[in-house]
Amino acid sequence: MKRLLVILFLFTACAFRPADDFHLLHQLPVSGNATVTTDPLGNCYLTVGNQVLKFDPKGKPLSNFAQVDRGELRGVDALNPLKVLLFYPDFAQIILLNTQLSVQSTINLRNLDIQQPWLACSSLNDGYWVFDLQDAQLKKIGLDLQLQFQSGNLNQLLRKRLVPMALLESQESVFLADPEAGILVFDRFGNYDKTLPVPGVRKFQVIGEEVLYLRNDSVFAVNRKTLEEHPVVLPSHEGAVRDFRFEQQELYLLTTDALSIYSF
Repeated sequence: MKRLLVILFLFTACAFRPADDFHLLHQLPVSGNATVTTDPLGNCYLTVGNQVLKFDPKGKPLSNFAQVDRGELRGVDALNPLKVLLFYPDFAQIILLNTQLSVQSTINLRNLDIQQPWLACSSLNDGYWVFDLQDAQLKKIGLDLQLQFQSGNLNQLLRKRLVPMALLESQESVFLADPEAGILVFDRFGNYDKTLPVPGVRKFQVIGEEVLYLRNDSVFAVNRKTLEEHPVVLPSHEGAVRDFRFEQQELYLLTTDALSIYSF
């Protein structure tokens, strides 16, 4: 709880402070299709194509991992830094990596009767969440690789076809972002709660009651209870924003040209 309160304070201060209060710590040139995420320790994971590069909070390279024979690498989740989750939808596989980015284990989702896994993420409640596009269900897999919970057919429930772009768990809730529907919120049992009406979201992060999301070239925040929205101040930068991440006292800002690490 103490760590969460610190993050909330830092985010609130960051969201409303002048852009020149950010201090550039390190900058890494980036080319090609890339994404960025972080773990709770402040380490950064830069994904470029099918390669994952791990850096410490100061931008020092730590390790890397690449698999070129498993198709698209669609997701990297470092919610648990001891088991970094990589998701390969073409082979319906989750690969778990240790802190050195060496393979710990591989989960074959089709062996669990998940025929068209579309998105996957880690759960702090021991296990993994998967969105199965075939039956439009959010499914929770336990560490024993047994199905624990499932949402029911969301296409039927919402009366629209979902093709979501991002999935994550935060603070006993699960969030599923669909560019047309908005951000769907579920409880820790996979029961649908509500939809945050913010369409066009492909990248997002949850900090307390605020859901930060990237739309076009700007970052906004919406309160999940009041639905109030406001822009999030970013430092001056070159190139379009591709991805972002707030962690500890730092902002990781990925643009078309570089990954920039700022303190605030």
